[in-house]
Amino acid sequence: MISVFNYSDYRQFLRDWYDEAQECDEKFSARNFARRAGLASPSFLKMVIDGKRNLAPERIDKFASALKLEDDERAFFTDLVLFCQAASSAEKNHHYQRMCRCRRFMDAHTLERERFEYFSRWHYAAIREMVGLPEFRDDPAWIAARLKPQISEAEAAEAIDVLERLGMVSRDGEGNLHLAQESVGTSDTVSSMHLLNFHRSMIRRASDSLGSLDTRDRNVSSLTAAISRKRFDEITKRINDFRKELRAMLEDCSDVPEEVFQINFQVFSLTGGADEV
Repeated sequence: MISVFNYSDYRQFLRDWYDEAQECDEKFSARNFARRAGLASPSFLKMVIDGKRNLAPERIDKFASALKLEDDERAFFTDLVLFCQAASSAEKNHHYQRMCRCRRFMDAHTLERERFEYFSRWHYAAIREMVGLPEFRDDPAWIAARLKPQISEAEAAEAIDVLERLGMVSRDGEGNLHLAQESVGTSDTVSSMHLLNFHRSMIRRASDSLGSLDTRDRNVSSLTAAISRKRFDEITKRINDFRKELRAMLEDCSDVPEEVFQINFQVFSLTGGADEV
């Protein structure tokens, strides 16, 4: 029996639920579902599944009834729909955090909360890179004091625990921490939210650095220009190519690392097109 708690994409849940319903009952159809949900059109379900239509808030409960969801399933399904259809990252984060309060969802997604924490808090990535420093100490107090801005010892200890569970750092036979090659993967539905959280967190750190770091420890520059869409595409391609080139250079670098730096790339619009005014 399909469980809604196994999903982070409500459209995929509906698709799998419908397929299972047809397997269990040859006579079951979209028309049957429409009747249960009080829908005028039997094609509405397929349009929602295919992403051609969204579920309006007033229809979520009707769908939950047609799906025969229990109270806790109904509440989770509501947050799942609102999470998937959220127009802003703040709204998406809100409903995702509510989903993560559900034990059955977390049991089915054991590492999802840790992934959310990793991308939402700037110091997780920083601490992972610190592990590769020659003078690194597996000491929360040392880690907390070394970061700019400083964090608490408890936050440093929690970060190490999360990084271990995610497989991004590991311990050898003597218990010493080392960098691991494991990357942080996410489902397609939540990956964009995670990346937005990460970029927003690091951009805040870049802003803070203007008043807290000496110019020897930062390099921030900008350029404002009126350009065509074609030129914008060319710029983003060159940034992407440079980022790959820089990554390759850093991976092959034989120098001993001394500090952890954050390197940001941004290009964004300051005006709207004529058709957006």
